[in-house]
Parts: sequence; structure tokens; C-alpha cells
Amino acid sequence: MRLTTVEVEAIRSCARRHFGEDCTVRLFGSRTDDTLRGGDIDLHIETETPEAARLDNELRFREDLIDRLGEPRIDVIVRPPRLCSSSDRSDCGPYGTHAVTTEPEQRDPAMIMLHVELLRDYLAAANKIARRLSWSRQRISHLMPLDAKAIASLSAEEEERLDAFLLRFNSLTAMIQDRITRAVLKAEEEDLKDKSKKDQRLLMEKLGALDPQLSVGTLTELRNRIALHYPDDGAKQAKILKDVYHRSTDLLGGYASVLAYADVKFFAGQLGFSADEA
Repeated sequence: MRLTTVEVEAIRSCARRHFGEDCTVRLFGSRTDDTLRGGDIDLHIETETPEAARLDNELRFREDLIDRLGEPRIDVIVRPPRLCSSSDRSDCGPYGTHAVTTEPEQRDPAMIMLHVELLRDYLAAANKIARRLSWSRQRISHLMPLDAKAIASLSAEEEERLDAFLLRFNSLTAMIQDRITRAVLKAEEEDLKDKSKKDQRLLMEKLGALDPQLSVGTLTELRNRIALHYPDDGAKQAKILKDVYHRSTDLLGGYASVLAYADVKFFAGQLGFSADEA
């Protein structure tokens, strides 16, 4: 496990503060492989109580942990105790945790409504991120197209603008992939047991919630490339930044697609905000 003792203690302390003394925190992803380098800190958290799994708690936990560690590349999956199952832990990818056997879920209208309410919160949070991403995109447009020479001559302010743009691209990608997609499929009563993120995305496309032409799946690959650092290779840095800049319109389109679907399917057009605001 590629975490220092200080990082482990910071994660435990922040998790207990925001999710309860008896919450369970699991590290997954590339950080569990000691042979690799770099990568995000991916955390799967089971809260002590269902109420502790609120989106505002999750966001405060992430901000708190970033302040403690000085590391912005932190991805968090938060689940209430009743919603934690083997299908949730399948999100952990090729380095994932041990599978957990659960009984087949029975249809629970109250639980479906919970997923719909979670979806509303996720869409609202994504709307704010999408607005900020659009604004960041405008603020760096004059720098495009980037090359190695341009990278070397960036001012401190321009570097901060690029960092903010990448962070918001990452945040919106994670929100759509890890939260909104699952909430939509759960509200649709889809069986997510043993479904990979690719399977879930294909289900979203089949339902009409995502436009296949946007190739949202490749955005995840691009997000993974952002996590790799090339401090001595300006050409690679420029290539990643250019790719993210051009694909950010597809990401915003993907958000608009799922927002329009959810608004009609679950909220009767009364969601109260639109992708146009982004």
C-alpha cells in the first residue's frame, strides 16, 4: 500500500470526523500496488449511518483531506451501510477489495426514492462543477494550442488556470462516472451486481441517458492520463492539456445528456436547473 503513516492517519481522522467513528475506509486502485508509481488516492467508504452518506459530507471530507495532505488527486466513493454490497465494491477496479456475498435485493420503493434524491443532489453538484469548468475553459482558450515551448514559458497565473481547469475536468468526470451513473441505474432498478463501469456506461447509453457519439468512456482513460506527471517532458504535458481541452466539450455534452434524461424521467421537468446554465 503506497500511503505513508501520516497519510493513513489523516484519512482515518477525516473519515471519522465526517462519517462517524465506526465508518469503514478501504483503499483501492493503483495505490494498492507497491510496484507502481503515482496515481490518485482512491477511497471506498461505508458510513456509520445512512444519514452520514450525504453529498455535503462527502464534499467536506474531500476538502478536509486535501487541506491535510496537500494532494488534490483524491477520489471518493461513499455508500450508506444498507447500500454497500459486492456490486459497490466492484467499482474498485482491477486492484479491488475482496468480494462480499449479499442476499438478492428486494424491490424497495423507499430505497428507490433515496436514489432519486441522491441523483438530484449529484446533478446539482455537477451543475456547479460544469459551470466552473466552462469558465475555466474560456480562461485558458488563448493558450491553445499548447506545445513544449509554450509550457516552458507559462506564467504562474497561467499554470494556476490550467491546474484549475484540469481539477474541474477530473471532478466532473468522476461525478458522472462514480455517482450520477450509479444513481440513475439504481433509480431505474437495474441490477448492478458484477457490472463494471464500462457495463454501467453501456447501460446508460442503452437507456438513452448518455449519447454514444460523445464517447464518454474514453474520457475516463484521459482522466487517468492526467494523474501521470511528466515534469521534465513539456511535449507530453502539452499533449495531455490539449486533449483535455478539446474533449471537455464532450464531457459537458455528456453531463447535458444525462441531465436532460433524468429531468424528464424522474423529475417531470421540474429539476430547476439546466445544462444551459453551465
